[in-house]
Amino acid sequence: MLQEIGNDGEPSDSYPLKRCQADCDSNDECAGDLICFERTGDIPTVPGCSGEDTYNNDYCIVKSVPNLLNRIGNGFGKDAFGLCEGDCDEDTDCRGDLICQQRDDLEPIVGCIGEGRSTTDYCRPPDATTTTQAPPPCTNDDNWIFINRRGFEKNCDWVGNKPSKRCIKVGTNDVDAYTACPESCGC
Repeated sequence: MLQEIGNDGEPSDSYPLKRCQADCDSNDECAGDLICFERTGDIPTVPGCSGEDTYNNDYCIVKSVPNLLNRIGNGFGKDAFGLCEGDCDEDTDCRGDLICQQRDDLEPIVGCIGEGRSTTDYCRPPDATTTTQAPPPCTNDDNWIFINRRGFEKNCDWVGNKPSKRCIKVGTNDVDAYTACPESCGC
């Protein structure tokens, strides 16, 4: 369940934040292996969490979705960022043969899922077909349902129309679309 706990490390006794708690500014403010899922406004939906979110808050989550955009920070230098991690400044900031994709706003990052943070640059595969993750089974769950803000039920076909934005949506069964709709998410 989504919870707003604090901001900018205050109150200090509430940090590190637990799963589905806000407001984090970096992975360091999240407990254990949790990551800080940074958002612009109230989109995208927070993966793996349910409940009413707070506008512009960033939440600690389990990175259950492979290739989910993850802003770690900036200025770490050579080989600091893995696949779909940022904020890189040049290709040498990325590990291996990954390249740093520069953005002016929220342009999609090739090979990655989510919008990430506006103007943040992320490491991506050198070509659109490259992936470092084993592909998930390619069968959509016909029972997966997402209910949008207007109360309409959406399914895996709907996810497939805009996978870069919708694969992180969490359905009524608390399963994200990437897991339930792998065919729609590009496996």
